[in-house]
Amino acid sequence: MGPSPYDLILPNFKVVPIFFSRNTFKDTMEPEATEERKPENEQRYRWPWVVLAFLVLGIVLAVLWMSKETRRIRDLNTTSTRGLK
Repeated sequence: MGPSPYDLILPNFKVVPIFFSRNTFKDTMEPEATEERKPENEQRYRWPWVVLAFLVLGIVLAVLWMSKETRRIRDLNTTSTRGLK
């Protein structure tokens, strides 16, 4: 008995129930390709962490600046209304 027509169309396809499998879709469809794509030394970039650090620093500085400005404006408003009474 030769290969089925489905084996000719999808030679590496495995029928695995997705709900009971721990494999991902890519592991099921391309088992050889996922093993080849795992390098020993994976390159990690530092620039996203630097951008994230500057973003967090900017948010913190903006919150501090806005809190001081609102306090300053509130103090200006309270002193100007006291003088009018």
